Amino acid sequence: MNRRTLLRTATALGAVGLATGVSAAPAAASTAAGTASPSGSGRRAPLRAQVVLFQGVEELDLAAPYEVLSASGYFSDRDVEVRYVALDGPHTATAAFVTRLRADRRWAPEEADLPIVPGGGYARREGPGV
Repeated sequence: MNRRTLLRTATALGAVGLATGVSAAPAAASTAAGTASPSGSGRRAPLRAQVVLFQGVEELDLAAPYEVLSASGYFSDRDVEVRYVALDGPHTATAAFVTRLRADRRWAPEEADLPIVPGGGYARREGPGV
């Protein structure tokens, strides 16, 4: 996976949303996915975060946001769903210090309220890092 391409795509989606005042994920998509809160329930739909995995990702850069967001559900009225995803679909990524991580889903920016792209690649001598 090319992290720079991923960042450019996510930035473009966010810029379009800012320019138009419309989020990249239409309300119909959340209703179709069953994440919209029932009317009158007072309960908000969960915050959907996706942590993008790629070869050479830094362990701390992906674990810290995962832990904080997963725990935040205990301290707020809004549930938080945190998932590991990959641009190439389900596969195993090897992190910078040889930790193997499994992404069970393909990255779907229209299904994420909060995309998280951790850093990585700094431990590789052949590349400048990302």
